[in-house]
Amino acid sequence: MAHFELTVGGYFEAALRIADGEPPDHELHGRRFEVEVTFGGGKLNRLGMLADERKLRAALAEVLSQLDHTYLNERPEFAETNPTAEKVAKLVYERMTPVAGEFGLALSEVGVRLHPDARVSYRP
Repeated sequence: MAHFELTVGGYFEAALRIADGEPPDHELHGRRFEVEVTFGGGKLNRLGMLADERKLRAALAEVLSQLDHTYLNERPEFAETNPTAEKVAKLVYERMTPVAGEFGLALSEVGVRLHPDARVSYRP
């Protein structure tokens, strides 16, 4: 059976600190979180597409807007953990899973890039 994947991206900027982290991460600092969400499925719609990527990008933008220009350590989602890229990827995965279901898709992966040379991926 054929399998197709569609990846959409977005970003947000936020302040954070990593408790007990190495300098300079233990200090308050800002980051740009570049997020990619990959959806998968085997069936194309009547237009020959997996899904309308504009609608998926809009859904991702809504999720990321809730984190944009916030102090992540003060958000309830990170009350008991450091707001690492790994934790952000898992949070975005959890929030985008229902969106995938609305389109009859599976959520394959969420990637978060903090630096051009480093990317974290979350796949349950």
